[in-house]
Amino acid sequence: MQALAQQAPNNPLLLIGAYRDAELRERPLLSRPVLDMYRNRLALSLPLSVLTRDEVSQLITQALNHNPSSHLLDLIFEQTECNAFHIEELVGYLVERGALTLEGEVWDVLESALQMPDTVKLVVEDRLELLDQETRLILAKASVIGQEFTLPVLQEVTEAAEDALVDAMDRAVESRVLVPRSSIGQEVYAFAGNQVREVLYQDTGTARRRRYHLRAGEAIEKVHGRRLEEHYGSSAAEERWPEAEAAFQRAADINRQHGLVYDQARTMYDWAVMRLHGAAPGDRESSLELLDQALTLFQCCDAKKDVDRAVALQQQVPSQLTDVSGYPGGLTEREVEVLRLVAAGKTNPEIGEELFISPRTVTAHVSRILNKINAANRAEAATYASRQGFV
Repeated sequence: MQALAQQAPNNPLLLIGAYRDAELRERPLLSRPVLDMYRNRLALSLPLSVLTRDEVSQLITQALNHNPSSHLLDLIFEQTECNAFHIEELVGYLVERGALTLEGEVWDVLESALQMPDTVKLVVEDRLELLDQETRLILAKASVIGQEFTLPVLQEVTEAAEDALVDAMDRAVESRVLVPRSSIGQEVYAFAGNQVREVLYQDTGTARRRRYHLRAGEAIEKVHGRRLEEHYGSSAAEERWPEAEAAFQRAADINRQHGLVYDQARTMYDWAVMRLHGAAPGDRESSLELLDQALTLFQCCDAKKDVDRAVALQQQVPSQLTDVSGYPGGLTEREVEVLRLVAAGKTNPEIGEELFISPRTVTAHVSRILNKINAANRAEAATYASRQGFV
């Protein structure tokens, strides 16, 4: 390219090259000719910022000729690091697989169909090749912990010396593979995009990955789990509700981040019990959502005794809520909110996004609503909502 650039002043020729700013530091073979071109005024630098959410939506719309749903936009936005190349490759991959569905004038996708195209994987692997083998092995173990992880947990998993671990983190940050997210009193790192973590995770053999998962669970339990459970348990017992709420939220975040499904279910169940029996009456309705989530997760774990316990508690909740709601059909305030959005034609993922609850919880709400109002489908539910003056 440098040789061609030297010919450009005498010829009607425009050359365009793209590179990551970190690559100038990491690759001397790239940095020297680029700097020489700048020095000789043969090139101009045009820094490109990361695409915004609206720009990502426009790019998808141009490719598909219809707007993406909020669900599809969120998934592509999170999966692609807002990189235009990654976005185009992922959209093309989904089209080729027939994974997109057109609902009215909006495209949607099954989350299970989202996988990384080979072209994007090659780009990520190229970045990882810059790391030494020791750092890459540490990052492979970190990928099992989650998209974000704390240094104490990683040290428990890797059993590495602290200095060696910190050096590896510094190398990964310098190569733009990790991003520091530390706060006061806590050393936290995150992978620079979902693709980096996914490549590292998938490149680890199944048997080895299983062992890493076991170590990660034990490490998280050792570093975070017991302390948090003791904290939210004692706070609730002493009726320090704000402290208990904060501790429950922190426990839920850690469990979700590290994929600890059973621990997450147990946290949600205990959180619901606290809100039912201790907190203000207005919090009781939210306990139903927590129970929904706990029940779904217990079922995923095939924890039959816990499922029975959650169902038994769940059956007590509607009777407490309908006494104070005053809505027809025994609907709770939350169910009325969901019903209004169903009547507005929203999908379950869109309802979940608007109400800050999971699509599975929305599905559970819709099922209960249909049973309570004796509606066979969403269209009949919308008619009921209109008749009752909810919309």
